[in-house]
Amino acid sequence: MNVLLVFCHPVPGSFGAAVRDKVQSILDADRLRAIDLYDGNELPRSFSDEDARDLAWARAVILIYPTWWGTLPAPLMGWIEEGLERSAWENLERVVAVTTHGSSRFVNRFTGGTGRRIVMRGLPRQMTFGASGRFIALYSMDQIDDSRRAKFLDSLPSELDRALR
Repeated sequence: MNVLLVFCHPVPGSFGAAVRDKVQSILDADRLRAIDLYDGNELPRSFSDEDARDLAWARAVILIYPTWWGTLPAPLMGWIEEGLERSAWENLERVVAVTTHGSSRFVNRFTGGTGRRIVMRGLPRQMTFGASGRFIALYSMDQIDDSRRAKFLDSLPSELDRALR
């Protein structure tokens, strides 16, 4: 399956970058294209014609981002919305979010789990009939240690295998 990986984090050396690198190492390089919305810049870039071509090529998109204020970062939401306006998501079959949360799973659910709802319900409705979403999250990022972060990275091969079937 052709996969487009979209990375959205302003800090190149972040744990999110480690997640991106792990995901890239798992997937078949010949069937993977990647977009970094910050790409070493202070400000993220907007949706481009090349992004539209990449989405048309892909059958799945993986979004890697930190959850901020309970949802996707504004630059990523803007990029997604521009793509939706161009009908670029219509051929996709899968959307997968791999994200981190500073808060616990309980707090995230209590506050509405907006990011999860966008990925699991909202985006699949904009994609091809029968499309599905998968939400892979590491919670309590601010309180856990490196061993728990490593365990999360180690779980990604099996999580992505299930998500992209």
